[in-house]
Amino acid sequence: MNKKIIRKEAGFSLLELSIVVTMIGVLAAMTVPHFGRAIESSRVEMSVARLKTIWTAQRVYWLSARAYASSVQDLLSSGLLSSDSAETMPTSCLDCRYTFDITTANETTLMVVATRVNSDKWAGELQVDESGQVTGAVIDQRTSYTIPASLFD
Repeated sequence: MNKKIIRKEAGFSLLELSIVVTMIGVLAAMTVPHFGRAIESSRVEMSVARLKTIWTAQRVYWLSARAYASSVQDLLSSGLLSSDSAETMPTSCLDCRYTFDITTANETTLMVVATRVNSDKWAGELQVDESGQVTGAVIDQRTSYTIPASLFD
């Protein structure tokens, strides 16, 4: 009596698993740069919104003083910006992504600048002038991918 034991092979071969892992790796490698760009794009959008907040406060300040405020502190003390807004619009900090500075402010001219800081990959400036027009761009220094402020204006 010769009985043969028949084994059913279940599972995946090493080659099949290698192919699947390779495909997952390729897909991940393609999506990670886009994810980083999407994150930075949302940071640019937030900075544009903050610039517009400062611009709106400046317009109200101008109506009463007939000149633009020379600092964010002036806008805070006049009650046109809340302290919560000031905390999200730092003029300097170690862990923030953008700093905000009023570079020009007089009777007729206003320029507020948001500068990208604390990144070895992204750099650039966004500006808003007295007319409320936001200009500038943030650039990926490694790939030259550009996020213009005009996307969010």
